[in-house]
Amino acid sequence: MNRKLSICLCVLTCLAAGAATPGASASVVPPEWGGIWESTDDTFDCDTNALMFSSASTDTLCPGAVFGEPPVIEEITFTCTSSADGDSYTTHCEGSTEMIPGCLATYVIDTVGTRTGETSVSTTTFSTTFVGACFGMADTCQRTESTSTRIAGPPESCVGTPNEGESWGTLKARYR
Repeated sequence: MNRKLSICLCVLTCLAAGAATPGASASVVPPEWGGIWESTDDTFDCDTNALMFSSASTDTLCPGAVFGEPPVIEEITFTCTSSADGDSYTTHCEGSTEMIPGCLATYVIDTVGTRTGETSVSTTTFSTTFVGACFGMADTCQRTESTSTRIAGPPESCVGTPNEGESWGTLKARYR
């Protein structure tokens, strides 16, 4: 599993994930967000604020593509809600799984982002809590702060390119 999937919903991954039509809890990428974006991400431990890692990436946001769909992680069913307009977006996802018999892990992923012109900033919090006979597994929380700059408009391939019902995020993750 790549880091983007585990952190999930950071500004570029969230908005780039798309399918033909949004589900009940998903939103579409507004035209104002369309384009190719360069992003720098800094991930911190929520409790200590210690920097865990940094990364940079480039991603394409296609107007009308769906975001806010539940992440696909084996054996975890996520429920998500999202909203977006030309200036901001939010997503909230929750899921849980029995890690081992008697140990329930619950995951919560929240993202808020804003766009001003050719720049956007977002914060994603990914927390895991354990309940039951979890043999001392500690709750965790990571916060990713992202700053993105649009370096170009959306490519022509955003228009009318079928993806057989899979999200762009799913397709891209397969080939990374």
